[in-house]
Amino acid sequence: MKRRSGQDPAITSRWRPATRALRGGTWRSEHGETSEALFLTSGYTYDDAQTCADRFAGVAEGMTYSRLQNPTVEMLEQRIALLEGAEACRATATGMAAMTAARVGEPALAVDFLLMDTPKNRYHPNGHNYQRPGLTIYLPGNGGLLAAVAMMAAGWDGAPPRYAQGFPQDGKWTVRWEGLHKLP
Repeated sequence: MKRRSGQDPAITSRWRPATRALRGGTWRSEHGETSEALFLTSGYTYDDAQTCADRFAGVAEGMTYSRLQNPTVEMLEQRIALLEGAEACRATATGMAAMTAARVGEPALAVDFLLMDTPKNRYHPNGHNYQRPGLTIYLPGNGGLLAAVAMMAAGWDGAPPRYAQGFPQDGKWTVRWEGLHKLP
């Protein structure tokens, strides 16, 4: 398999479904590994400060921060898009998934994402969410939840003109909030 053949629609369109499921979206590093590498990093290096600044400004292509781009996640997204016959796919964490569901008019799904029963959606009495043994405080995990709930309550540009736009309007929710501003 060539370095980017798993990302070339001219090649992948001829693959059987099982091959798409296993090899679709595959990108090989310069090391030529036989299966896709897992990129377990949060940051990337740059040749100089200008390259770093250009990447973060969107002027130059390249990785900046793993929550924004990651080769492993990019391969997953391309594989799912290929399997679904979609133009593109975006993999996100639960907070962003909730915001997306609310914005596309699926508030019940948004709440389901926020309340999903997974270890990292469990919160300690101090308000921090569980990550792993020994890591008792993890603030970024709370940030996604808080941003999603704030957006679902206060709304966003173009949201329906009603109170708590991102929550289900089925009479089961009483949403109270103050001091929040809608998101763009």
